[in-house]
Amino acid sequence: MNNRKNQKDNNWRIVTSTFSAIVSILIIISIVVSMGNKLIIKDDKIKIVGISAMTIDRDEVLEVELLDDMPKNIKKLKGGLESYIGLYKLDNGEEAYVYKKNLDGPFIKITCKDKKIYMSFSREETIKTYNKLIEFIMNKTWNRLKKFYYGV
Repeated sequence: MNNRKNQKDNNWRIVTSTFSAIVSILIIISIVVSMGNKLIIKDDKIKIVGISAMTIDRDEVLEVELLDDMPKNIKKLKGGLESYIGLYKLDNGEEAYVYKKNLDGPFIKITCKDKKIYMSFSREETIKTYNKLIEFIMNKTWNRLKKFYYGV
């Protein structure tokens, strides 16, 4: 009889500890997801921090565009916990990393030598980030021109 009671207590402990572990994991995931993604420009690098982190060297960036709309996502290939973060196959045939916080435009498209990235934040934050990226790219161009003309 006493052995049976101990078995029930052990089963109950296993159930409660498993439930506690699952709830803890869900809380951690929700905290990470709510943090979202941020774009940081520092030195000669663009850093996307958050769930799916990425670092891009300034020399990799070919073009930065501000778009009203972006191609529709067709198929998620890999990445991220959130449904709008990861590598997608888009309806225009390209594969691109997508970091969407806002479902409406505008969107930033960063074209690199080996990848494309679409991003959005709130409307104001997207425009502000786009302007920072343009300044970042212009500094690269200006530095190249200075080297070419002045040998600096």
